[in-house]
Amino acid sequence: MLNGPPPPGSKIPIATLDRLKNEFNYWYPVDLRVSGKDLIQNHLTFFLYNHAAIFPEEHWPRAIRTNGHVLLNGEKMSKSTGNFKTLKQVQAEPKPLKPKLETLKHVQAEPCTSKPII
Repeated sequence: MLNGPPPPGSKIPIATLDRLKNEFNYWYPVDLRVSGKDLIQNHLTFFLYNHAAIFPEEHWPRAIRTNGHVLLNGEKMSKSTGNFKTLKQVQAEPKPLKPKLETLKHVQAEPCTSKPII
């Protein structure tokens, strides 16, 4: 179905199958999957295995990034530990923080130049 005709005997209308195929081709391959480092051993590993088992190589994920490696005062940064603020919370802070927020608006991230990890 990826690059071929619809399954024989399918009762799904061709127009619906074409829409599904176009939707798949819009999202695949996945450019970047971002997740927590604690999910490497299970979710992210199976994410790779499933894509490698089901899809041809041209549909494999292009990159995975994990977060949660940065500590603040020896603790993970998390809303549950109270050492992390959402953008909405920072905007509500007194004026001394606002110039810092304005500065962040002008910081540009480097483009992702990673090669596929598989």
